[in-house]
Amino acid sequence: MDTTVFKKGEPIAQEGHFTYYVYRILEGEAQLLKNINGREVPILKLGKGAVIGKLSCLEEKRRLASTIAITDVKAEVISKEEFIKTLNELPTEIHASMRELAFLLSGLSSVVGQLIYYRNSMEGKDLSTLSLKSVSGQLDKAPESIKMVYKSLIDDIINNYAKCGETLNEILRKLDGLKEGI
Repeated sequence: MDTTVFKKGEPIAQEGHFTYYVYRILEGEAQLLKNINGREVPILKLGKGAVIGKLSCLEEKRRLASTIAITDVKAEVISKEEFIKTLNELPTEIHASMRELAFLLSGLSSVVGQLIYYRNSMEGKDLSTLSLKSVSGQLDKAPESIKMVYKSLIDDIINNYAKCGETLNEILRKLDGLKEGI
């Protein structure tokens, strides 16, 4: 088994780059980062056992996110060729299922990245400024239809955040069930 060490702060993988290696963390912690609207958004902390680069290998695409070492990270190094060779030795059903899971996860990663970005952009802001009361003087001059649109926008944000949370919780419950069956 080949291993390598990434020093604290060192990049392990870069979003948009081609994948040549898959890394399995043996020791230490890393941070998964997704570029959202030109900003590096922290998505997930990775620890022992996490595999970096699996999605880009399974989907045969460029890396979908960056990873940086939070602490010194010791990782097993698996070449892309070895990873794909091992995958191709699996029964067709398992290989197809892994690709499908990778496709679903890559979509979820983008959604989660966007949600985190928007949540972070709201931190420190006085959300009362989004209420009808705080802008009532300005809205008083607006037609009733604009007032309704403003209120509808706020309702949509609240409902969509709630729906995303419910959907993610439902997905997590289904995945926990799937994991228990393995």
